[in-house]
Amino acid sequence: MYKSINLFSFLLSLICLVLFLSSFSLKALFALCFITIITGLIGFMGTNTLGGKIRSVFTLILSSVLLCFITLVITFGNLFQFT
Repeated sequence: MYKSINLFSFLLSLICLVLFLSSFSLKALFALCFITIITGLIGFMGTNTLGGKIRSVFTLILSSVLLCFITLVITFGNLFQFT
């Protein structure tokens, strides 16, 4: 169960990266990255092999960096909105 969640969260983090690079809606992407971090933490419990642990760490790092960057973009975008 945890192994499939780990793989699902890894694929979800790659989807988040592709959607971010393709200029997808930032608020929807924020929610998706948050869900990816939660599933990545759940999937981290089921890792037994080195490959699974590396995949989990990569998922958490990628999703966390994207989430922080999206938060900054949304915050500063709303802060300096002139309309």
